[in-house]
Amino acid sequence: GIIEMRPGRGAFVSRVSLNDLVRMVDGAVRLEYGAALQLHEVRAMLEITAARPAATRRTDEDLERMAQAIDAYRNAGSETPNEDLITSDLAFHRAVVEAAHNDMMVQLLNSFSGLLREHRRQYAAATEPAMREEVIRGHEAIPEAITSGDPRAAAARMQAHMRSIWGQIEQLAIHEGDSYLGGQSYLPMYDEEEEA
Repeated sequence: GIIEMRPGRGAFVSRVSLNDLVRMVDGAVRLEYGAALQLHEVRAMLEITAARPAATRRTDEDLERMAQAIDAYRNAGSETPNEDLITSDLAFHRAVVEAAHNDMMVQLLNSFSGLLREHRRQYAAATEPAMREEVIRGHEAIPEAITSGDPRAAAARMQAHMRSIWGQIEQLAIHEGDSYLGGQSYLPMYDEEEEA
């Protein structure tokens, strides 16, 4: 598939296939802000969607995996980069997708999991204490909503968390002076009416 990286007000268009992006990650090449935006859009769509069926299909084992990942995230060290922090973060999000009990969703997540790890390593390792606490609060709210059995609330909690993550990515990109800033940063799958 072809992914276009197009700034909202810019003139250039770069066409990069998903395979090219994966090779870039394998070669430890930095993901551009535009590619990070697109990856975040895809993962947000997948995870917000997965949270809905997770609310009605989840098992006790699914909830336990979420809780274990939250604990591991909380107990990860503060060094940078922090692979334990990234691994536990990704484990939490994987547990939510797996709780939907939809094999196609899991396969879709698997198709870009390496790219997602680099995305988290580069843009949102969240080693700063206030940022980490924000992530923990977001993580804790999601299984709470999933446990309630309310698909709309579960999706809204995941959506709020995805929006928070994107805010952190933009802060880091601004701090690093990323040349792609000023492009399209609105994530249109975020429906204000979905907030709960």
